[in-house]
Amino acid sequence: MKTDAHFILKDTMSHKDITGFIKPWMKKKNVYTRIYNYTLMSGLFLAGAWLGTMLSSGEFRFEVVNHFFLGAMLGVFMIPIHEGLHGIAYKMMGAESVQYRANWRKLVFYAAANDFPAGYKEFRFVALLPFSVITVLGLMIMIWSGFEWVALMSGFILGHAACCGGDFGLLSYMHEHKELDVITIDDMEKGETRFMIRKLHSERL
Repeated sequence: MKTDAHFILKDTMSHKDITGFIKPWMKKKNVYTRIYNYTLMSGLFLAGAWLGTMLSSGEFRFEVVNHFFLGAMLGVFMIPIHEGLHGIAYKMMGAESVQYRANWRKLVFYAAANDFPAGYKEFRFVALLPFSVITVLGLMIMIWSGFEWVALMSGFILGHAACCGGDFGLLSYMHEHKELDVITIDDMEKGETRFMIRKLHSERL
């Protein structure tokens, strides 16, 4: 494996196959995969509860269903703001520059800080900032608005959360290896992210 003065390469994630890298880590049972799955399940449960209530009461309102799906579409269209929040988080953590990329064939979008080492705590902040800010914003609007807005913002939160799978998959990876003091380093020239561990932990591999 590639080495330098202090770190040993553990894993490499190609930016062309982010989905393939995170897939096995989304199957792990930890705090991050639970948050992701529970958020999606809660959104679907609320949607089903609304539909069941309307059908049982004989007061089916198509506009409520329409608002829910419109909200889900709006959540997906939040991707540019989502990635911008990742960029802000990287800057707050000390990264000098942030680059934004897209794999249109796989509909994967990401922000990366070239050659910036991020440990578990730094990466957690970067990964969770968009999900936290946009979800809280949606909940605040939902609480302060009428029923149609509840449907809209529920769809909005669900749609955006569905787009956060990459963030939670990488958080799952970092969580499962946190005792190894893993750091991530983006290499935009090679189009990859390297996961490095300190040499003093190499005997645990």
